[in-house]
Amino acid sequence: DPNRAVVEYLRDHARPSDEILVTYEDVPLQFYLPNPIRGGVEAFRAEADPPPRFVVVRRSVPFLHWPVFQREIARYQWAPAPVHAPDVPFGNNPDPDARPGWSVPDPRELILAERIGSGSSP
Repeated sequence: DPNRAVVEYLRDHARPSDEILVTYEDVPLQFYLPNPIRGGVEAFRAEADPPPRFVVVRRSVPFLHWPVFQREIARYQWAPAPVHAPDVPFGNNPDPDARPGWSVPDPRELILAERIGSGSSP
């Protein structure tokens, strides 16, 4: 479950007030974490202040507002977090018949990163 790996890492490393930008599957993070979660399929508050401390990039779905996420991610410098989880759609779905992503051979890993410093990229 990719969401479990992300939630466990963020529980250990994020302060409750740290904002987290998520490209996809923002609802599980909203449920399991006390943090303000922005982004998701609708890109809610993706470019709002304050800057996000963490970003979770899921490339397994094509129907996102990618230009919005690309702009916000490009504004800052990021350090990859040591989280290894497959980037598969519906990662938290308990129905084994509804897991089309699990059948993908060698799925890419999701990206979890922490913002470096407090300013924008040069």
